[in-house]
Amino acid sequence: MSTMNVLSSIGVNPSRFSKLLCSRFYAQIARPQMEYGIAITYLNHTQLKTLEEAQNKCIRKIYGTSRKTSTKVILHLATMKERVAILQAQFLFRSLSLPEDTLLYLLIPHIQYTRGH
Repeated sequence: MSTMNVLSSIGVNPSRFSKLLCSRFYAQIARPQMEYGIAITYLNHTQLKTLEEAQNKCIRKIYGTSRKTSTKVILHLATMKERVAILQAQFLFRSLSLPEDTLLYLLIPHIQYTRGH
């Protein structure tokens, strides 16, 4: 939320910029901060709900809407649960083509061996 407060202080709100541009500010600046590390972290239901609420607060701040307004209708953004699944899939896909000098590349055979025994 601090990022959204900074964005609001520099005028990222529907009265200064278009809603589309405000949405892009959110998608490019605020959301990545919330998503940092979720591809490799197990999140329980409570943590996912907290992330969803934070996303909804950010979206409502951008659009200047009340708590009762459905954010799903506003932006058609993926839920944080869906984003977790997307980012985990991307992480796994990228791990298949890592350079040989990366730590994860070196750890994968060890991880596979320990899981098999």
